[in-house]
Amino acid sequence: MEPSALTESLQKRGLIRECAAGEAPTEWSTHKRYDHRYFPRMNLMITGRCNYNCLHCFNAADRSPLMTEWKFHDLLALLDQARECGVNAVTLTA
Repeated sequence: MEPSALTESLQKRGLIRECAAGEAPTEWSTHKRYDHRYFPRMNLMITGRCNYNCLHCFNAADRSPLMTEWKFHDLLALLDQARECGVNAVTLTA
């Protein structure tokens, strides 16, 4: 079977590649079934600090510590839990 133009384009850009003989899918690319998949994506704001003071934004420009900032180990745990719940895309914002 000849590859499609889309397949060739994605291969040229390095977004996909042909599997080697006997190669198994990674954990992330293996099909999974989730009975309660309500959140296929999530937005994650990693900090509320900002050095600007935009009128339309709620983030403080005073650089004071926030109670809602993530500790790195907590962030990693959250991402692991999100994956277990079926989240397959994360948008990071600051």
